[in-house]
Amino acid sequence: MNTNRLALSFFMVLLGISIFAATAAADSIRIDRVYLNGLKLSEGGTTRISNFMEGNSIVLNVHVDSIDSLSSVKIEAQLTGDSGKTSIDRTNSFSMKANVTSIKTLYLTLPDSPDNEKYRLTVFAQDSSKGSDQAEFTVQIESPSKDVEIRQILVNLENNEVQAGRTVPVSVRVKNSGDRAEEDIKVMVSIPALGITASDFIERLDADETTTTRQMSLRLPRCVAPGFYEIEAVANFDNFDYSETKSESFRITENPACNPAYNPFIGYDGNQVNGGASYPSDNYPSSNYPSNNYPSTNYPTGSTGQSASVTISVPPSGDATAGAGGAVYPITISNPSATAETFSFTVDGIGWGSYSFEPTNIITIGAKGTGTTYLYVAADRAAAPGNYNFALMLTNRGSTSSIPLEANIIAGQLPAGTGSTGTPATGTTGAAGSSGSAIVDIMKKVLEISLIVLVVLLVVTGVYIAYRKIKHSEDSAESASGIKEKQAAPENKPVYY
Repeated sequence: MNTNRLALSFFMVLLGISIFAATAAADSIRIDRVYLNGLKLSEGGTTRISNFMEGNSIVLNVHVDSIDSLSSVKIEAQLTGDSGKTSIDRTNSFSMKANVTSIKTLYLTLPDSPDNEKYRLTVFAQDSSKGSDQAEFTVQIESPSKDVEIRQILVNLENNEVQAGRTVPVSVRVKNSGDRAEEDIKVMVSIPALGITASDFIERLDADETTTTRQMSLRLPRCVAPGFYEIEAVANFDNFDYSETKSESFRITENPACNPAYNPFIGYDGNQVNGGASYPSDNYPSSNYPSNNYPSTNYPTGSTGQSASVTISVPPSGDATAGAGGAVYPITISNPSATAETFSFTVDGIGWGSYSFEPTNIITIGAKGTGTTYLYVAADRAAAPGNYNFALMLTNRGSTSSIPLEANIIAGQLPAGTGSTGTPATGTTGAAGSSGSAIVDIMKKVLEISLIVLVVLLVVTGVYIAYRKIKHSEDSAESASGIKEKQAAPENKPVYY
């Protein structure tokens, strides 16, 4: 019985010693207080840090003390965001004296963008032999307000409209309504319906400052459908994490060159213009063919083994007036394939005139799509009337096909009452006209003879002047020689003895 009591007492003493030793070790080091950027943190609550600038470091001042002298103490701090990302810093091993507070500084960075987000801060203090302590804090870090506004989209257009194929000049007025400066603001303008974009950068915009971007140009397709379109402006800022959007509408008008009824040689009023004189369109027929009134031809695409064929519709012939009006050949291409195809056109066999393509001789047609371009053929003034054959050359994927075409050249006609130069004549075109021409020829000959006589007179005058100068030089030389001889002769004076 006594033995059992003695054993129990011994066990209780050992347990007490162990508990005391553990308690002493646990209490040996203690985290007294923690400051974040000079603000004291409290456990169990949330500490708000306002106007924290992204990119700045978080400075922690950790106060620790111990009832014992310690030789190997380390402090570690962890800052964890809502995303789970962590920033860690720790001290080197250091020693502490008993009952003396030590202050250590640690530096952390935000693992996420400071956008009113809560972070968990954990601080550890540990000695290798005498225990450790831990403190946890909740910190809400708020960055300064960020607000870049697009105040106005400046579209420099008359009546807010522009013709297809031209350029839309755009600038954007931007204001920084936030509490801090913003750098590298990208401002992009676009016409979403057409897939056209342009951009500019604002290097720096201070708080409450307003500026206007440089002018950006949006080039419209030449044959875009007329109508109202939206210009959209987007300002990206704060490392492209934020954006501001604004839109403005404008109107695109038709490009006359894209109208199938348009002929550059014949105006919309039906009159043909040549050197300032107007002529009835009946005298100069043009080649405006509805697409259903002329035959179409199927041409295989350039890819080997492809079964789909491209359909080319073009009028086989057109009328062109020598030195005046031209023929228009609308070329319609249908692409039945499942991929986009690019076609280029040129012309062979026009030695009697000139040609051009509008809007372009290279056209890309989307899958299952259709496109149109226009060939304009003009005859030289010296071209003789008649039918002339030439070829339209189509190239696709390296393969070239030839489409035979014809131009009917009509002799140029001039309205009554004009002379051979197209200006009103002062008389009739008969004998009076011939007489006037003869007078002009006589006047030309008289002027030519007068010019020859004038040249001869100038030559004779020059020769005479040269002769006079030479003669004068010789006379002067002889006179000077006589004077010298006279001066050199001895004077004959009488001699007296």
